[in-house]
Amino acid sequence: MRNINPFSNIAVASAALLLSVNAHALLLQPPGNGSSNETSASQEESELISALGLGGVDLDLLYKADFDTGDEEGAFETSYSTSWILDGENEATGADITWDGVLAAITCPSCYVAVKDGNNTPGFYFFDISNLWNGTDPLEFRNFWPDNGAISHISIYGKEMTVQVPEPGTMGLLGLGILGLMTVRRKIHKST
Repeated sequence: MRNINPFSNIAVASAALLLSVNAHALLLQPPGNGSSNETSASQEESELISALGLGGVDLDLLYKADFDTGDEEGAFETSYSTSWILDGENEATGADITWDGVLAAITCPSCYVAVKDGNNTPGFYFFDISNLWNGTDPLEFRNFWPDNGAISHISIYGKEMTVQVPEPGTMGLLGLGILGLMTVRRKIHKST
């Protein structure tokens, strides 16, 4: 029987674990639940509640990315980044919102997205992503006002709930602990 280096077992197990990780982006594009009412950004939350039939729901601004100023705001502004997709006139017709992987992620028992232009009809596109998004996968926005207009900002609304994502070090220690238990068990089994 060939002697196998224990570190090669660890390397194989680590490679298998890394390959088993899945990442799926959620693609959002028109029509959504478009709203053609003339509203200002300050009325965005009430317009979203009305368009999606969420009467009586109080929502929190979880994350907002503004194209013109580059500002980000909301309870999770430090957890996400937005990269804009521009057309030939340097206007935003799409975007990618990604979780930075360090701080807490949004949990979505109830999450809604508003994509705003305001100068076109519809002025908003609304999406209910409650059971579609896990808070860590990218959100991809495509084909918004491609011929006339552009995205002004993208907002994510919901109820503020945080879930701490385990750090890689913690998971590594767990794996090493299990590996240590297996080694001890193997040594005990060999001695009997």
